[in-house]
Amino acid sequence: MGCFPRLAFDRREVILPPVPLNITSVCSFFIINDGYESLQLNHNFILEYEQLDLSINYVNGQSIGVQNNKIKVEVQFVSAKAISFTGKLEFYDENVRTYSIFVLH
Repeated sequence: MGCFPRLAFDRREVILPPVPLNITSVCSFFIINDGYESLQLNHNFILEYEQLDLSINYVNGQSIGVQNNKIKVEVQFVSAKAISFTGKLEFYDENVRTYSIFVLH
């Protein structure tokens, strides 16, 4: 019995720690491959009200597959004013299947 390839995350949500103003808040997580032979990851951050200066860094590159079964991703955020938000970080494959994780600060 077969199934479609998919991506999984090592946690349910990404929670950026509170930090003083103008200091970068960082949280990392892993994306786990479940069935893709080779995939170049892309992402999109969806926030309902305003655009934020959120940085997504792929620590070991954006390629995931048989040789590289999981990749580490860092989310970074810095702000000059006190702010709290919840957004959805979507990763998608070539067939535009999306895999989402929530980002909270």
